[in-house]
Order: sequence, then structure tokens, then C-alpha cells
Amino acid sequence: MVMIEENPELKWKQHPDAGRSGLHAHDYINNSGITESIILADDWLCNGGRVTGIRWWGNYELNAALQEKRGAGISHFHLSIHADDPSGTCRPADPEIQGFDVPFSSVTEQFTGMQSADGSPVYLYEYILPQAFMQEAGNRYWLDIRAIATDPANPAIWRWQESMRSMIPILCGAASKTLPAPATWSNITWTGPQGWLYTDLAFEIINLPDKTLNLKFYLEGLYNGSGTMNKAQDVSGDRFGSDTADVVTLEFHDASGYQSTVYTVSQLAVNTGGQASVSSIPYWLNGNYYITIRHRNSIETTSSGPVSFTGNNISYDFSTAASQAYGNNLKNTGGFFVIFGGDVNQDGSVDTADMTPVDNDASAFATGYLATDVNGDGTVDTGDMTIIDNNAAGFVSSITP
Repeated sequence: MVMIEENPELKWKQHPDAGRSGLHAHDYINNSGITESIILADDWLCNGGRVTGIRWWGNYELNAALQEKRGAGISHFHLSIHADDPSGTCRPADPEIQGFDVPFSSVTEQFTGMQSADGSPVYLYEYILPQAFMQEAGNRYWLDIRAIATDPANPAIWRWQESMRSMIPILCGAASKTLPAPATWSNITWTGPQGWLYTDLAFEIINLPDKTLNLKFYLEGLYNGSGTMNKAQDVSGDRFGSDTADVVTLEFHDASGYQSTVYTVSQLAVNTGGQASVSSIPYWLNGNYYITIRHRNSIETTSSGPVSFTGNNISYDFSTAASQAYGNNLKNTGGFFVIFGGDVNQDGSVDTADMTPVDNDASAFATGYLATDVNGDGTVDTGDMTIIDNNAAGFVSSITP
């Protein structure tokens, strides 16, 4: 059966029917030594919005010993999204609009607790699209799936689980084609006691929401004690409106290799209470990432370890302990921990190379929103030199994984 819910994450769902065995959707080598692929497709009706992921149900055919015919394994699934054939034949239109080769290692094969009609365990699979597919409301789209074997001579005999068979399909009945020949879509039908039966297949079309990240941190140069920061100044007063103290850049780095920056947020406002929030973190950031804060004249500072982004709301507080930063790289100001200031030239350390431009600007009586204005009061003077001098004496530098 089909289900369309008010849940904004679920765009379309056709439940699996464990009373069916499922239909073959895999490649193999035929009797002539040619590799063939059986592809199945089913349709859904768009109710508007984007598609960010696909879930589907499937199983493996069993042998005489009731063991799954996994063969040499599945290398990857190929998923495709098609438009509806404009001829009105209830079939997908070729070529595909968007296609995805999904490594088997990147999907979770989750046993559902169900068994198909012949006793095969039924599994749930999920793939999060690297880029959202934008639907047009009222259009019919088709999803096709096939399992690609690691070795077509010893293929996994994988089957897409059916959702139902009936005389009246949910929209159009499922379709199939075989590559390389005949390579044309045909409707899947069965003879029943009262006439033709159509097949519908089990899948979901989903739209995952973007994520919200809430951070708390203080910048030494602006920190005025008691858990608050001053607002950065410009020539004529506050640089930013409202309660914004300053802006920073966030970087998310791969947990398995810090050198890989997977996403960046620029010009993120942090308020005088040390709070910064961004609500547009992409849905596909669902792993574990180091969070790095970069500021115009502060030391690059990174979370103590990778932070999980599996949920929709993520929070991290740098201010509670030195151990919240990688390498304990925070300054204790008496109960609150702040990001070291004074890295004017952004080379990762506080030293004489930072003092020189500050000294030059101070001599010129420079004012405004400047990197050399380390304490953010709008004037380059000895107040800025003091922060640099103290941190240079402590050999303060960035520490990253």
C-alpha cells in the first residue's frame, strides 16, 4: 500500500509486503557468456519539494539449503530517477534524469525482522543523495534499482521486495527492462483468477531537513569577564548591529583525515554572550566531524574530538573546559575558557610577526575594524600589544589533529 504522510521528511512510501518473494534486480552472465542486468522501476507522484534520500526493501533468493544466494557479493547498487514517459504508456522515460552508483559498503543493510514468502530475510536499505533532487509538484517520477555484482559470474541473486499485487496499481504498475537487450521498458503483469495483476515495489522517497549547529565560545580579545564579550568596534562605533560581537568562519573536517575540509560556514555571527548558531548545515553532513573556528586575529581552534552530526540539532560548548579544544588549547580566564587572541597574520602562532603590524598601526594612530585591533575597541594601541606579548611569551600556537 502507499502512504503519504504529513511528516515533511517522508514524501512517498510503499510498504513492503512480506507475503511476496520479491522480483529479481541484478546482473549475471547468461548462457552466451554475456553480462545482463535486470532493472526494475516503480513510480511516485510528487507533492512538491526536494528529495534528499531513498529507502528501499529487498532480499536474497535462497538456495536448497535455505542459505542466501549472496554469491561474491554486491559491488554497488545503481539507482536512477526518471521522468514519466510522455506517451502515457505508464513507463519510465529514458534517459535517466539523475543516476547514482552507491557502493554497497556505504549503505546499511538492516534486517527488518520480516521474511518474504519463501523465508528470505527482508532488508531495508538507505541512500542519502549527495545533492538534493528537486521535484516539480504534480509530476510523476520513476525510481529504478539494480544490484551490480562484484563478480557477474557469481552474482548476488538480489530481489526488490514487492509492496503489493493488485488489479489496480497504486499509480502505474512496476516496469522492467534487461540490458544490453532488449533495453526497453515493459510493464510487469501477472495473471490472476479475475484478470491481470500489477506489481508495486517497496520504497520510500524522503526529504531530510537541514541541521542546526549551536556553538558557544569566547574570543579573548573581546572578552570582558563574567561570560560576556564586547562588541567589535569600527571607526564610527559598533561594527555589527544587534548583539553581534564579531564574525567567524567555521570549518568541518573529516574525522578520518583532518586535512579534508568537508564544509565551511563563512561570516557566522557570534553574539556578546558567546553564542553562535547556524541552521543551514546540509542534510548530507551526517557523520562525525572536527569543528574548527577561525577568527580574524585569534588562534585557529578545533574541537577536542570529532562531533557527531547524526541528529538534526548539534551543540558544542568550547567555554566550559580547556579539554573542549584539541590539545587543551584554550585560555582559562577564571571559570570561562576563551580562544587565544593575537594571531594577527593568521600563521598559526602568536609571535613578533604579529607584533610588528600592530606596532606600525599604533604608531600611525590607526582606528577602525582592523586585524591589528586585537581587543576590538576600534583603536590600535598598547591594549592590543599586551595580548600579543603575553601569548607570545606563552608560545601560543594552533593545535590541530
